Amino acid sequence: MKTAKFLGVLVATLAPWAHAQEVAVTTAEARDVSNGRDFASVNGQYGAGLSFRPEQTGRIYGEVGFYTRSYTQAAGGSSVDFSRTYVSWLLGGGYKLSPEVELELMLPMAFAGSSTTVTSGAVGGDQSDSGVAVGNLHVGVNWLKAAGAVRMKLGAALEYGPWTSNPSGISLAALAFGSIVRAQHELGLWLPERFSIVTPSRVEFGNDFIVSADFALGLHLSTEGADSEISVQLDPGVGYYVSRDALVGVRLPIVAVPTGGSGDNAQIALEPFVRVGIGDGFLNLRLTMNLDEPSGFAFDEGGIWGVHIGGGGSF
Repeated sequence: MKTAKFLGVLVATLAPWAHAQEVAVTTAEARDVSNGRDFASVNGQYGAGLSFRPEQTGRIYGEVGFYTRSYTQAAGGSSVDFSRTYVSWLLGGGYKLSPEVELELMLPMAFAGSSTTVTSGAVGGDQSDSGVAVGNLHVGVNWLKAAGAVRMKLGAALEYGPWTSNPSGISLAALAFGSIVRAQHELGLWLPERFSIVTPSRVEFGNDFIVSADFALGLHLSTEGADSEISVQLDPGVGYYVSRDALVGVRLPIVAVPTGGSGDNAQIALEPFVRVGIGDGFLNLRLTMNLDEPSGFAFDEGGIWGVHIGGGGSF
């Protein structure tokens, strides 16, 4: 009788704990197989929507970046009003050649608009210009590997667009700001008249709390006889799943161009982000704040920032 009573108390005590463990395991399993949860990446370009599920065939994604600035310079009774707007977007997708190998394509595009108004007494004049440019096509292969709480994406890609040859001034500005608002990253996508070999990769550790690093080396060969450039990117970051489908985090994008000659050839930025899963898709929002020269501080006069909104889905 005492034994039966003891077992009843023991079952009553352990039942809530066992249920909690079951829920935790079920949630973890659901996270591991749900689209967009295998890589806790900031956006599709860095791996969001890429799953280890053997039944996944592919994914698509896109993101738009935005920066604008208006200011006035006045002297001697005259004033000049400047307005600049830059919008750049990236469309991409991947197709699984096998559960561990993905073929990936990306195409960047950009818009630049500028207006200048000069006022001197009762006399004034306006000048404006705008244009759209297409960056370099990215064709790459990603190798995927997961071991416990560690997930890796190792990539190799070629980036080139013959249509970038001899760009106009406004097209050159549009492409340049496509990289600048992204903390000077992905030079191979945005630099005109370049053939690039790059290694976009990612490693991350954790389930609910994620520690990660995006990294890439780039060799950018001129198609017009100019000097070649080498770029090095390293973006450490952390993220936390506040719910099954909501990820918040922050990254520290760092890029250096050691072949850039004299001047400041490195850029450091801070990038908080949010990503929310919706069914087989996701939405992402991030803010890039350049911290130091040449493009920072982001919100000082002459500083540059970028707001990015994107999303994607898998099939």
